[in-house]
Amino acid sequence: IILTGFMATMNQSIGIEEEIAEESVSRHSSTTAKISTSQQNDAVLSRIPAPRPGTILEKVIISLAEILDPSNESISNSPSGISDINMLLGTLKHLTLPGQFATVVRDFMHGGQQQTKAMCSQLLASQVSGRPGAVFDGKEFVSLSLQVGNMPIASMRGNLGNEDGVKAFIESLSDFIPKISSDLVAETVENLWRFCINQVGQYPTWTVS
Repeated sequence: IILTGFMATMNQSIGIEEEIAEESVSRHSSTTAKISTSQQNDAVLSRIPAPRPGTILEKVIISLAEILDPSNESISNSPSGISDINMLLGTLKHLTLPGQFATVVRDFMHGGQQQTKAMCSQLLASQVSGRPGAVFDGKEFVSLSLQVGNMPIASMRGNLGNEDGVKAFIESLSDFIPKISSDLVAETVENLWRFCINQVGQYPTWTVS
């Protein structure tokens, strides 16, 4: 009974915050909508780090850069172009990426298509969970996860894309939380808990564990 009352209170509080956050996201979306795809792609391109020659990463980045070239806006904004971008980003999940690539992931999560945002959420999770610590600490990706994890509920969901992106991010939390500063854990976990409870309401097939 106590737990039921607590959950009801939490859900009511979350609902109020959702309304406020949704309004904020709506205002933000109306502003960012004025930015053309070519401008966004140009910004992403400027942040892609130069990979080592002859690597798989180099091949993927060359292909990605060709699609994102502002002169190819009609291609990058087409269903096939978006599909190709998502496929290339999906390939990167299997690689250990340089920390600078976190800004590319961030830009796609802020302004990409829903499926692209979800793919970047999965990419972010792969870098936080799967990076070999002895070689790379992945602090840039941990920092990005921290930024996302402290967003208002609606903003966080908007950056993570669809259900696949949300699920990947949530599943990476057990690897992400131990990597953040101890003085940030309590506030971050509280916000993430509220987000997780909200998502159970969004996706009825999910269970709390």
